[in-house]
Amino acid sequence: MGAVYIDRILNTECPEYGSANRVAAAAHIEDTRPHEILVILDSDTLFLREPSELILAPEVDVAVRPVDLKGMSTGGPADPSDLYWQDLCRCCGVDYDQVPWTKSSVDRRRIKANYNGGLVVVRGGLGILRRWAHF
Repeated sequence: MGAVYIDRILNTECPEYGSANRVAAAAHIEDTRPHEILVILDSDTLFLREPSELILAPEVDVAVRPVDLKGMSTGGPADPSDLYWQDLCRCCGVDYDQVPWTKSSVDRRRIKANYNGGLVVVRGGLGILRRWAHF
C-alpha cells in the first residue's frame, strides 16, 4: 500500500479536542508529502466500492459535505443557536448573510452551511489545510 506511519504528536495547540488531530495531521501531510488530492475521513469510514466521487473536477479545489444532524447549526434568526453563529461569523470576518443555506444530510433540516470535518477533499499545493490548522 505504500503507507507511512508517523509517530509524532502533531496537535500541540488543542489536544483536548480530538477532532483537531485530523486538522493538524492533514496540514502536516500537506506540508511534507506532495499530493494531487488529499481526502480526510473519519476513522470509522469504510468504502464498499471505488470512491470515484472524491476525485475533484478541474475547477474545484475543495469538497465537503454538510453535518449529519442539525445539532448546534442554525436554522435562522428564530433558532437558539443563531446568535452564536452570528458572533462566530463576526469573529472570523465573515458576512453572516453571505453564508449559504444547505440541508443537514441525515435529518434534512435547513441550516446555514456547517460542514462535517469527517469528509473533506482538498486539491494539493494550495495551502488550504495549513490555513485550516492555523485558523
